[in-house]
Amino acid sequence: ERVFGRIWLEASAASTVLNGQFEEALAEYGAEIAASESYALDPATIQETAANVIAKMKAAGVTSVIFNGDALAPRDFTREATDQGFFPEWILTGSVLVDTNVFARTYDQAQWANAFGLSNLSARVAPDQGGSTFVYEWWNGQEPPADDTIGVIDPLPALFYAVLTAVGPDLTIEAFADRLMAADPTQRGLTVPSISFGDKDRWPDELEPDHRGVDDITEVWWNPDEVGLDELGNEGPGMYMFVDGGVRYLLGEMPEDPPRAFDPEGAVSMYAEAPEEEQSPWAPTGSGHLPGPPPRRPLATAPGGARPVRRGTPPAPRSRGRRRGRGSRRRRSAAPWRPSAPPSCCRWTGARGGRGTAAGRRGP
Repeated sequence: ERVFGRIWLEASAASTVLNGQFEEALAEYGAEIAASESYALDPATIQETAANVIAKMKAAGVTSVIFNGDALAPRDFTREATDQGFFPEWILTGSVLVDTNVFARTYDQAQWANAFGLSNLSARVAPDQGGSTFVYEWWNGQEPPADDTIGVIDPLPALFYAVLTAVGPDLTIEAFADRLMAADPTQRGLTVPSISFGDKDRWPDELEPDHRGVDDITEVWWNPDEVGLDELGNEGPGMYMFVDGGVRYLLGEMPEDPPRAFDPEGAVSMYAEAPEEEQSPWAPTGSGHLPGPPPRRPLATAPGGARPVRRGTPPAPRSRGRRRGRGSRRRRSAAPWRPSAPPSCCRWTGARGGRGTAAGRRGP
């Protein structure tokens, strides 16, 4: 039986309030917190803080640590946990960049081999087939000068100019806001998040109108033995695996059956190419400045008709919970680590499964 603990970043008075609300939401699903410890984002004290926090988690008999914090701190917490002989589950909540391969490779791998949870990021596409770098090279005929950060830089301007174009010549702040809030949600897929603003009946009443962006999530787990490219193009061991090929869920759609963390069947670390319906009609492979794709060996089929880099037989479709009406709550039989509160943070990803993120807070 799981015993839950929480490690969370205390950045302001608001973060304390939000984390209290998060734990109240967990309690509604029967997930009691045996130990809840905050930390400050201070490199000078994080090592000492980690030693104290891990000692308290171990003393409380915690088996599963729910982490809400920055992307650097898990390195210290996981190393300290190994030093103290403490090997819990690490439960992801969508904290910014914690669910990227670049940062996860810096964590103690003996610890992070037990990491799983929720991510706002979408399943990745091979960088020569999609993402911010791909689009930049297609349009400009050269690599982006900020080749290591374009994935973070690109999404917000991309959204801004898309809305700007939709507004037309009569540009005012009010017209821009009206167009953003009136726009239909973007498509749902495996390699793209669905984005919406305004009142779209996707969230409970207290969270609408929605000003935050990404609405859906996916399940992930860490595979320390999977070899592939991280978000900066570095090849090496350690990759996040997307459950069921990266199937995404809106609030209330999570499956009733238990999580499929650490199940390689149907899990994908990266797609060789995006599903056809998720490919950009304006920057198709083989057009513009980019050469056509090199010949590829056949790969296993994944959900949505795309081809994953990782081999595996797709599982049968999982049953989904019935959608809840706005403002309503109901209990589910899903594992207790799935909170009723929205994911802790959301991101806009670049076209065709961009490799980077821009983050907007959506919770603790």
